[in-house]
Amino acid sequence: YDDEAAATTTAKVNLNVEPQYIIDLARDPFQTIIVKTVVGSTTVEVPHVEPRGGGTAMILGTTAGAQKVDLLSERSFAPGANWIVEGEVNIITNSDNAAGDFNIGVASATHATDADAIAESAFIHTNGNDLNLYAECDDGTNETAATDTTVDFAAGTPFSFVIDGRDLSSLKYYIDGVRVLSGTTFSIAVAAGPLKLLAHLEKTSDDSPGTYVINRLRVRTMQEDAQV
Repeated sequence: YDDEAAATTTAKVNLNVEPQYIIDLARDPFQTIIVKTVVGSTTVEVPHVEPRGGGTAMILGTTAGAQKVDLLSERSFAPGANWIVEGEVNIITNSDNAAGDFNIGVASATHATDADAIAESAFIHTNGNDLNLYAECDDGTNETAATDTTVDFAAGTPFSFVIDGRDLSSLKYYIDGVRVLSGTTFSIAVAAGPLKLLAHLEKTSDDSPGTYVINRLRVRTMQEDAQV
């Protein structure tokens, strides 16, 4: 219930209380805007999304051409809402060269070609055929470029992440339950918002593939006080 250090032996816990997620892409509406520069058929070669049980697959076609597919929550929340984003991603097939980019987390909007151009965001990021997982953020004034978390993903193996946005001047990133880049400052302190959940998959003019399954993407807000 309260923040505690790893070595703390006593902590406050709310027993039998499920977190209340204000936005959950497995439950709530989201928008998908497909971008393609090559005219094609309605076959699987066209970038698209498809349901995968409780998750959603984002798939790029292998036709050579710039493409983008995204999941953007219709609902939004204020930057100062004491938010914590939780997600799980299974990268089935990543790009086979540097053409592809994937970002997941929160943002003020989406973008037709480049998630890095979004004014306000906090993302977990992958870069082309690089297996590194990166963390980054931007609020139009403060920006921390994509920084290697030193954690790699493995194709076909889901990884989970958390972005703790309760302190906008010091966002905290976790991958598979372990905090990463604790010595790096991630700030979106001047973000005006509102913020939305966003998963964004793009590639430049190339035939590189991409299948990214969003098993979970949701946000909850925290209200902490001295008593349980």
